Amino acid sequence: MIPSILSEFDAKNISMVTVFLGANDSNLPTNKQQHVPLEEFKQNLLEIVEKIQSHGVPREKVVIIGPPASNISAWEKDCQINGRVCTKSNTETAKYAKACVEAARESGCSSVDMYTEMVKEKDWENMLNDGLHLSSRGCEYLFDLLKPVVTKVTAELPMLYPDWKQVDTNNPELPFIGK
Repeated sequence: MIPSILSEFDAKNISMVTVFLGANDSNLPTNKQQHVPLEEFKQNLLEIVEKIQSHGVPREKVVIIGPPASNISAWEKDCQINGRVCTKSNTETAKYAKACVEAARESGCSSVDMYTEMVKEKDWENMLNDGLHLSSRGCEYLFDLLKPVVTKVTAELPMLYPDWKQVDTNNPELPFIGK
């Protein structure tokens, strides 16, 4: 899917690409539909980064985000309500998070270790709305982890719109002052 997605964009207009995988892949092997063996998962990440780079996006603009931890008891309840078997294990997810960090290091791109950082937080379980998927608090936390990477990657981008001081507030439709 990567080539078809990237074909929609001109590489010179891509500021950053995030690859956020692992939450489903790290399911236990009994979940044959979603589980991806750990070594295959890591190799897939390396190949994804390679495809992104072959499209002209430098590795410095690629960020691999590892999977979040799961609140297993909450996810078990959700699975039970929805007629599914819970196949999550934080022990297993931690391995996939580590593989994300390793793949990023090996490919020369950045990484955000969501799992490791998340479990350091008090009440991290509240970052999930059903035990697996990020709640608004979880999304904010991910943004906070990503912010330094985004800042670094986008620091050299030109300003497309003027600073507010350059706009004639009485006539904002006029060309910008100083242009």
